[in-house]
Amino acid sequence: MKRILPFLLVLLFSGKSLIAQKATMQAADAHLVESFDRMDYWWKYCFADKKDKKVDSLRNSGGHIYDYIENLITKYPESMTSEFPGAKSKGLYYVNSDDGRLRIFSWPAKIEGHAEPKFEFRDVVGFKTDAGGRKYHDISNGTEGGYCSKITTVKCHKDTVIYFANYYTIRNGIKQETLKAYSIIDNAIKEISCFYEGAHNPKQLWCQYNVSPDNIRVTTPVIHFNPEKTKIYLPVTNQKGSETVLTSMYKVFVFNGFSFIYDKNAK
Repeated sequence: MKRILPFLLVLLFSGKSLIAQKATMQAADAHLVESFDRMDYWWKYCFADKKDKKVDSLRNSGGHIYDYIENLITKYPESMTSEFPGAKSKGLYYVNSDDGRLRIFSWPAKIEGHAEPKFEFRDVVGFKTDAGGRKYHDISNGTEGGYCSKITTVKCHKDTVIYFANYYTIRNGIKQETLKAYSIIDNAIKEISCFYEGAHNPKQLWCQYNVSPDNIRVTTPVIHFNPEKTKIYLPVTNQKGSETVLTSMYKVFVFNGFSFIYDKNAK
């Protein structure tokens, strides 16, 4: 009985801890829903007034979402794995890396009144350091990127890991996809340049093309990594009248253990 009692106490306190964590994340989700609604309210207010009054309130409401997610990451480990269904319905995206070290939150922040909603995308990346702590980083600086739909983990030499993040935006029927590469270096997440095409060393790979209304919500990226062949496939597009369309051809970037090199003969 003496041996069983400590075990039962551990289970009891673990159960209470899990319940408390769940309640905290549910409260966080509700707060994020309220925050997105507040941002939407102030955008409508600025637009309806047509004089750009209360613009500071709109900016502050958008900035609050950013600050709040940063706070969640640094204070609550469970925020790296929890679901936020309410906030997701308001436009919050979040995706994790295979190894669980990264979670990228992304969302469109409305900016001051226009005839149609105008957005700047925000990204907050939570990542676990080598010591097991949690940090955050602003990947897009609020002006680039988009929704992050996928993170692919690729192991390199000497335990170095590259994280490929697929981003996309859709504006006026045109979808732009971007592939960015990141690595945790000295306990900091950094964007790296690991793509080579001849003498060029682009920081990102990207393509854009027209999408039909039926496919406008398809989030599967067309820029993709093949883990069996360790190759990245960048679609080739073609101009068809006034539209840019995807073809069946790809530019193929082959992994050499350190970087991804464009090979015109690769398939």
